[in-house]
Order: sequence, then structure tokens, then C-alpha cells
Amino acid sequence: MSYELPLAVGGLAKTVAMPPAGDGWTHRVVAGVQALREELLAHVRDTEGPGGAYAKVLRDAPRLAPGVQALVEDHRAILAALDASPPTEPMDVDRLRAWARHLVEDVSSHRQRGANLLYEAYCTDLGEPG
Repeated sequence: MSYELPLAVGGLAKTVAMPPAGDGWTHRVVAGVQALREELLAHVRDTEGPGGAYAKVLRDAPRLAPGVQALVEDHRAILAALDASPPTEPMDVDRLRAWARHLVEDVSSHRQRGANLLYEAYCTDLGEPG
């Protein structure tokens, strides 16, 4: 399982929070977005792939299928947003900052929903059978 996704999200958030100083800032944001995309693709392979985390959750807690489906839909939406990145030349810094912040928020929210799903699958006591 990839543990680099949180680092990519944090790195992009930190870069976006910096004051823009010429083209260097724009290039750092673009590099951060590219790193985020690579790590998200690895995350998708780890979670959606055969034997991945979602298959295990569905096997162990089939009641959570709607939550798993919502996470899969998150992946598609976030990847679509990454693929629809704004052009970098010429770049409206405010637009790029807002777009990148939105990506950070979407991925962070997705990670929280995933953690909540895993907690519900493996840490929630539903009581003893009848």
C-alpha cells in the first residue's frame, strides 16, 4: 500500500500556501500536482486492485458496499480534476492556487472518508448474534 499520498497532499498544500514569486512558484505547484497524481494512481491500484483494500472490506463487511462505491467515485472525480488541470502559460496565480487548494481539500476529504470506512469495517462492534 502506498504511504506517499499524505506526503504529496501535504507538499502541495505547503507549496500553495507560499507567496507566489515568479515562475518558480507556478512550476513548484505544477510539480506538486504531478506528484499528487502519481501517488493517487498508486493509491487507486492499492485500494481498487485485485486483493486491494476495498475487496477486503467488501469481503469482511459487505454492508459497506455503498461506502466503497463512493470512494471509487471519489477516485474518478479527483483524477478527472487532475487531468483537467489549467494551462500553466500564461497562468492566473489566483486561479491556480484555488484549483490546487480544491484538489488538496478533495483528497484530504477522501482520505478521511476512507479512514472512517476502515474504522467502521474493523473497529465497530455490531453486537453478538441473536
